Parts: sequence; C-alpha cells; structure tokens
Amino acid sequence: MDVSVGVGVGVGVSSTAMRAVTLIGSEACAAAAVTVVPTAATTTNAQAARTTFVPLFMKPLTEMGIGALTAVTSTARHSGNVVDASGDSQQCAGNVLIHCPKTDLRPPGARWFNDRMSTRPWVSVPKARAGDRVAVLSPAFAAPAVSETVHQQALRRLTEATGLIPAEYPTTRQLGASAQARAADVTAAFADPSIRAVLATIGGDDQITVVPHLDAEVVAANPKPFLGYSDNTNLHNFLWNLGVPSYYGGSTQVHLGPGPHLDDVHLTSLRAALLDGGALEITDPGEAEDFGVSWTDPRALTAFGEREATEPWAWAGPQVVAEGRSWGGCLEVIDQIALAGRLPAVADLEGGVLLLETSEELPPADAVKRWVRGLGERGLLGAVAGVLVARPPASSLGTALPSADDRAKLRAEQRDTVIEQVTRYNPGAVVCVGVPFGHTRPQWILPHGGPIRLDGATRTVSADYS
Repeated sequence: MDVSVGVGVGVGVSSTAMRAVTLIGSEACAAAAVTVVPTAATTTNAQAARTTFVPLFMKPLTEMGIGALTAVTSTARHSGNVVDASGDSQQCAGNVLIHCPKTDLRPPGARWFNDRMSTRPWVSVPKARAGDRVAVLSPAFAAPAVSETVHQQALRRLTEATGLIPAEYPTTRQLGASAQARAADVTAAFADPSIRAVLATIGGDDQITVVPHLDAEVVAANPKPFLGYSDNTNLHNFLWNLGVPSYYGGSTQVHLGPGPHLDDVHLTSLRAALLDGGALEITDPGEAEDFGVSWTDPRALTAFGEREATEPWAWAGPQVVAEGRSWGGCLEVIDQIALAGRLPAVADLEGGVLLLETSEELPPADAVKRWVRGLGERGLLGAVAGVLVARPPASSLGTALPSADDRAKLRAEQRDTVIEQVTRYNPGAVVCVGVPFGHTRPQWILPHGGPIRLDGATRTVSADYS
C-alpha cells in the first residue's frame, strides 16, 4: 500500500531539503540511518517540486521510531526521473519519492489525508433561514409544464421541510423557452437580494447553450446556494469557475414532488445545503429506484417507483484519506463542457475530489471508458486525490425493464471501467463507486466546490455543507 507522509515543524528536516515524502511499495516503510538529500540534487526540475501531503498528527519522525529518512520529490506531474533509496534512477509517475523496506511507519490509529488542495480563492455562500424566499427555476427543461400537480406538491413539501418560500420565474413552467430567457431568469434570481437560494426543477440536454448568456459579474457578486444535477452540471461548472460553491443534486420534480414522502437522506442533505450546514456522513439507504411513476399518472403523487436493494460500494486505491474540494457531475455533460472549452484548469483541481455519474441514457461501459480516459489524458485524473462515482441507473422510464442480471451487469461494467481508468492514470487516488447521488432515488445532495472526504481505511464518505 502506498502511504503519504508530510514533514512538519519539529521533524528536524530542513524544508529546503524535503518538501514532502511519499513512500512507495507494497507497504508503508521506514528507512533508518540514511540522509536527506536536497531536491535539487535528485530531480531534473527542482522548481517543479512542491508540497503534496501532510498527516493529521504531525509527529516528529523520532517519535515514530525513525532516525532519518531519504527523500526526493517528483520533478513534474507524471514525468521526470527520481533517485530511490538504493541510488537507482527511476521514471516517476505522479508524486513518487522514495522506495524503502517494508516497515510500517504509521503510529497506531494514525490517519492520513491529501493536502495538495488548490489554493484558488472561494467565496463564502450564506445559508438561508426559514421564511426566506428561494428561486425555483427551469434552466434546462421545464418539467413543471408536464405535470403541474407534481410541481405544486414539490413546492408545498419544500416549504413544509425547510420553511422556505418558493418563488417561480417566467420560464419555470415554460416549455421551449429560449436559452437567453432561461439565462435571464438565472441572472435575475442571483441578482435579487431577497432570493437566498436557487433550485432547479430538473435537468435537460441543452443547458450548455444557456451558460454564455449568464451575467458572470452579477452571479459572482451575489453568491447563494444552487442545487441541481444532470444537465445542471453546466451551471455547477460555471459557478465553480467563479469560485462559488454549489450543491450537486436535488430536483423538485424528481425528489420533492413525486412519491408518498421525501426520502430521509435527501431531506437531511437538502436542509444541510440550504439551512443547517455542518458535516454529514454519506450513507447507503439500502434501496434505490432508477425512475419513478410517470408524472402524468395520478399515482405519481403517492407512490415510489420500483425499488431494489443496493449493492455494496466498491473501493479502490490506497487505504488513506483523500479530502478536497469537489468538482464534476454527469459524464455526458462534462463531455460537452470539455468540447466547449469550459473545463477548469487542471491546476485548480489539484488535490480535489472528482464526482462522476451517468444519466438515464444508460451509456455502455465503452462510452464511459472513453470519457474517463479523456479526463486522464487531460491530466485531470492525475490531479485529484479521490474519485467518487455514483450508483448508475440501469433502466429508464418508457423502455422495457432489463432483467435484474442485466442491470447488475451494466453497473458492474461501469464500475470496473472507471476503476481501471482512474488506476491507470492515478494509482494513488482513493476511489469509491456506488454512492447514491445523481440519477437515483433516494439521492444525497453533495457539495460541489465544497469539501468531501473519502476514507479508504474505514471505507466511509463524509461531506462538509458549511
């Protein structure tokens, strides 16, 4: 197992001699009675070396039974030569520093996390309070036009669950509204000081055409929580590039209006995103549905869709903690964002947590592989500390329901191909697959641009909604 160790005050190692330490090998290890070598003597580009990891405990090496440690830093991301403890030159991939014997250096119960997080600035987004107004918009598809009864139940439940007062805009129920008109509603909602949050009714497939018409200056000057998923990946990316955190998940027409009641995990994360803040452990509700009852069916107001038991989450990568600001969304939309040239700079994603999910279009594993591989070639996979992948839908409304075996096969193939590609480009990333966010119900709303923590040792996921 690869283990990362940071050098802090009191360790007795000059900061000019060692910026960070990553131990390579099948186990964490200690190297006794060796010397620290300045990075300039062992890298082809010393200027590229930078701090990469620190531990939570920051104990001196002597307290861990280690006299001294040989270390070299990587020359550049994914390239360059390093010299290991044996004196051999090796090609490095990522933050490769040294190789040493198989001796565990971690104190009992010690945890580790990635501290390569980008230092790009982020604005503070205030929470709403009961009685405040929130905008309910359709920046992609105007789902309320399909079923106003589901929409009205969603608005009523929103107020009952949060005390917030929903406000609609001209295109909230308008099918076929122009990209300019939808953008005008988004800008107006952010500009209005009486509106304390913005919620999307649902996703769609053309929100990428809305983004160019948004007033970035107005939005950046009036930050407030935005909730949505799927095609709303476009708006999340737009906000992320402005330094405004948001919340990936939530659809009034899918998660608030239909069914007999709100799901517990959705209600908990909805309130955390809009009102309460705080840290939450992301848990598996034990059941899931890919789609609900058709909105035009009266049963949509009182019945869930067909639910089945969930599968255990799959974990890959080292048994360490990866913690960083999140970015990502629906792969089908990220593909469009990339082609439009709107992805964040790779350096801004350094040390972050990548969120990935797929839609009701049910892309095959080959398509998912190409998308994820493309992110790897761009350098994005190598930059992040962790990857969180949603439980993908394996059936969709209006099509024949695949057999249970076929549904399990689609999910397993997507899982395996994502793990394969992430491991190829970043074997040090912590990966968790199967988490209930995105196109599923019950659904967790997750921070987008806020901190998410993947603990590969305890196999837990938590998120900070502050």
